[in-house]
Amino acid sequence: MTDDAKLIERLDDTLGGITVPDLMHGDNLAITLCTAYDNPDQDADEETGWTPDAISGMEAVLAAIRAHYAPAFARLTALIAENERLQGGIKARDALLRAGCDLLAGEYDNLKASITMPDGSLSANPLDAWAVEKVAAMEDWIASVKATLYPATPTTEASHGE
Repeated sequence: MTDDAKLIERLDDTLGGITVPDLMHGDNLAITLCTAYDNPDQDADEETGWTPDAISGMEAVLAAIRAHYAPAFARLTALIAENERLQGGIKARDALLRAGCDLLAGEYDNLKASITMPDGSLSANPLDAWAVEKVAAMEDWIASVKATLYPATPTTEASHGE
């Protein structure tokens, strides 16, 4: 069960204990409902202190509230599951993109080395123009992928090539 699903379950379980800050704490909704449905002609339960009508009235209202919000909780639960599925897909996509980037970086290094002149500049030979163009495009793409996968924040992992 996810943390979100546990939160939804906890909210459902504690519905009768909604707290109003600076006003009421504890089981105030349950107490208010029991007060509304209390029957002075009945004996109070020794454990709860409320009559059977008070308890059944409170339980009926809380059940109606739960039923009213059940579609929203179901939708929220479905959205949480879909989000988790999508996050897994994003992680898989990032791993593939990272691997592709690393592979292309190796090819980039080889291609660039083959057209680099002794002074460090790229070849100006017209026959190498296509390679110079490809090296520039590869360099831009690799930089773009690295910027996407490894944003400059202290919490991200380092690039494979860095």
